[in-house]
Amino acid sequence: MLQQNGKPLQARTGRDLQKYDAGHRLVAGCIPIRHVQKDGARALEILLISSKSGNLLVLPKGGWEVDETLEAAAARETLEEAGVIGDLEGAKLGPYVFQSKSNGVCKAFMYIMRVKEELDEWPEREARKRGWYSVEEAVKLCKWDWMKTALNEAKEII
Repeated sequence: MLQQNGKPLQARTGRDLQKYDAGHRLVAGCIPIRHVQKDGARALEILLISSKSGNLLVLPKGGWEVDETLEAAAARETLEEAGVIGDLEGAKLGPYVFQSKSNGVCKAFMYIMRVKEELDEWPEREARKRGWYSVEEAVKLCKWDWMKTALNEAKEII
């Protein structure tokens, strides 16, 4: 079981520590990537996860909290939602402003994460599925326009 300080790692919940800027909820996440061999060539793949409702494919992201850096929030959310650990590469992408169904207007920042490890157990494994896709497939399958924009921007620098 995944542990932190000797206790089972659990996803953070609640909005008590949530960070805001000019009324926008601040969000951090990652575009998890890996390189694989396909048909004798090196190919780039992007990890997408199912939304909690289970019928949408999205990038891992969530609230940036007051007790952490933007980079730490992005890595934490990616671990909690997608069950992967890796290195953040390059500068942050964004901000991407979008309307959340339940949290009003949000401002998201994303990082490219080169995945080093896929965990068998992670905090939201019961609520989410994950899968690897080519960049083109990920852009087509990803539900939200702002995430498609982030993927297109990332593909220019990966």
